Amino acid sequence: MDFRFRYTGIRVRDLDAAIEFFTKTLGMKLQGNTGPQGLIGPQGPPGNGTLMAYVTSNIATTITDPCVQYSGMVVSLTVPTTGTIVVQSTVVELISHTAGTMDNHWLRISPVSGDCSNSVFLGLFTVDSELPNDWVWPTISLQYAEPVSAGTYTYYVNCRMFEGADASDEFQYGSMVAVFYPS
Repeated sequence: MDFRFRYTGIRVRDLDAAIEFFTKTLGMKLQGNTGPQGLIGPQGPPGNGTLMAYVTSNIATTITDPCVQYSGMVVSLTVPTTGTIVVQSTVVELISHTAGTMDNHWLRISPVSGDCSNSVFLGLFTVDSELPNDWVWPTISLQYAEPVSAGTYTYYVNCRMFEGADASDEFQYGSMVAVFYPS
């Protein structure tokens, strides 16, 4: 069987030294050379690219009924034109579960602080009443998207603990990223 390299491409810092090494030291044959690099052209104009803003928080915030906005989990983004903003968040909570009690709550990202209304963007979390007394550390991922026009937009993480609320239930950590995609 005849084995050959048909094509090999390797990125190097010093092209001349690399060619010398591969041809003289290793005995390979150079099949082609693209020639010297040309001049670098001028910088192009800025475009309507993607924009991003993010926030992280470790501010403990008690989860209550009817609704609470997670302190520190607020992100704003100013966009120059029409497009879509997609917001993603991950939240870690500490829930004090009591046996015989169902813990139920939902979270959402919203452009309104304290908005815990029902939405297709809800993150739901339940601890069954049959589980023993314990601390539960759920990690919940959320997403929200909306079409926008030029302007500034602000988003919040809100939570409603509608069953099993305990004064020890709280947000522990979180992060939120808002990304603008121009049309």
